[in-house]
Amino acid sequence: WPAAAGLLAFTTLELVNATPDDPSTVAIAALVYSVATFIGISCPISNMIGGEYRQLARKALPGP
Repeated sequence: WPAAAGLLAFTTLELVNATPDDPSTVAIAALVYSVATFIGISCPISNMIGGEYRQLARKALPGP
């Protein structure tokens, strides 16, 4: 759902933008998105969730 929300927000930004010829609004939105993504990547809970998925995958897949 986060990807769908991001797509909806970007589409809304493009359609509602009062100055479509000025790319600074889209640049600021891209910068905010990038910063939020980097914060999410560096957050320890996201690493923990990924680790849980790896553990589940190890249990689910037959191995040596």
